[in-house]
Amino acid sequence: MDSEDFIAITVLYEDLNRDSVDSSDAATWAEQYGLGSPVLADPDGEVWERWKQSDARPQIIIIDRELGIRFRGSGGVGHEEGLQLVEELLTD
Repeated sequence: MDSEDFIAITVLYEDLNRDSVDSSDAATWAEQYGLGSPVLADPDGEVWERWKQSDARPQIIIIDRELGIRFRGSGGVGHEEGLQLVEELLTD
C-alpha cells in the first residue's frame, strides 16, 4: 500500500481532560504518536458533531475517491476491517 494513494486525517476535538483543544494540542498529539499525517484541531467540536456516528471514541470513517462514506467504526471496533477496506479500495 503506497501512502501517496490516500491520506489519513486525525481530528482532535478534546484533550484527555475533555477540555477544548487548539493547534498546539494537535501538534503535541501528532508528535506524541509519531503521526506524519495532518492533525486537525476542532476546538468547537463542529467536525465531531457533523461526522460522529456515536459518542464512542475513536471514530473511524473511510471515504472513497468519489467522497462517499464506505465504512464507519467507533470505539475501537472496526480497525482491522477498515484497514482491509483501504487495501481493497486502493486496488480498484
